[in-house]
Amino acid sequence: MKITLLLLLFTLCASSSAQHTGMNAPKEEQSQYTDNKFKAHMLFHFNEGCPTNSECSPEMGRIYGRWSKAVAAVRKAKKQRPELEPLRSEYGAPVDLWLTPKAQAKEGFIYWDSPCKNHNKEGQEKIGIGVVLAKNMNEVLKYENEGKAFIRRLYRLEDSGELKTYLSLRGENPLYFDGEKMVFKRMIEGNYYGLSIGPQGRMSIVDTITPPEFPQTIECPPKAYQKVKALKHPDNLYSGHYCQRAWNIRTHRFEIILIGWSCN
Repeated sequence: MKITLLLLLFTLCASSSAQHTGMNAPKEEQSQYTDNKFKAHMLFHFNEGCPTNSECSPEMGRIYGRWSKAVAAVRKAKKQRPELEPLRSEYGAPVDLWLTPKAQAKEGFIYWDSPCKNHNKEGQEKIGIGVVLAKNMNEVLKYENEGKAFIRRLYRLEDSGELKTYLSLRGENPLYFDGEKMVFKRMIEGNYYGLSIGPQGRMSIVDTITPPEFPQTIECPPKAYQKVKALKHPDNLYSGHYCQRAWNIRTHRFEIILIGWSCN
């Protein structure tokens, strides 16, 4: 069967090849495709390096693909930081977030529709999910300030009873704390690496350890729960809040964090 027929099974997106962000070949080019023009990566996305089913530009595909290959190359290494930290420092690391209709793939976003019911309510602005590359979380704030994205925030319960806010990652909770820093075990294309985020938004690649205690969902302290419920969030972003405790390898105690949840 001609490769053209395979390409036609995918959702079409008409644009020039140079700026094409859809999964399959531009509509106007599909009739010209023959077996010898088809490349293996096109089974997953027309732009090499882009994740499957995403809206993603050629440039984002190149950088995201570089990350994927770099993490795969060190997946069994005990020390991943020396290889991956220069990549984060130069290009930024993948950051998962929610996107508004103002976010365009050609502007540096990797975009998918959200499967969450609360993100697709009739009469309310649709919320998508996506990835950007950033050297620190404060870089991501500009997208939120431009009305193009929503950043997930976690709230750590202080001894004083106040909540300390962290800019965090959509759909992920920290594996443990290292002093003031949250440490995440991130995955890209099936391979893992460590990423830390500090309270000021600074990110760094880290070599993760196995904490003596893994995160556990717990009942939220009533006063803290009332405080986080009173915080202002975009309409239909969250379906509710819950709490977890995560071990702090520096202080040898649990940190309680309050988290907004949706389906992703």
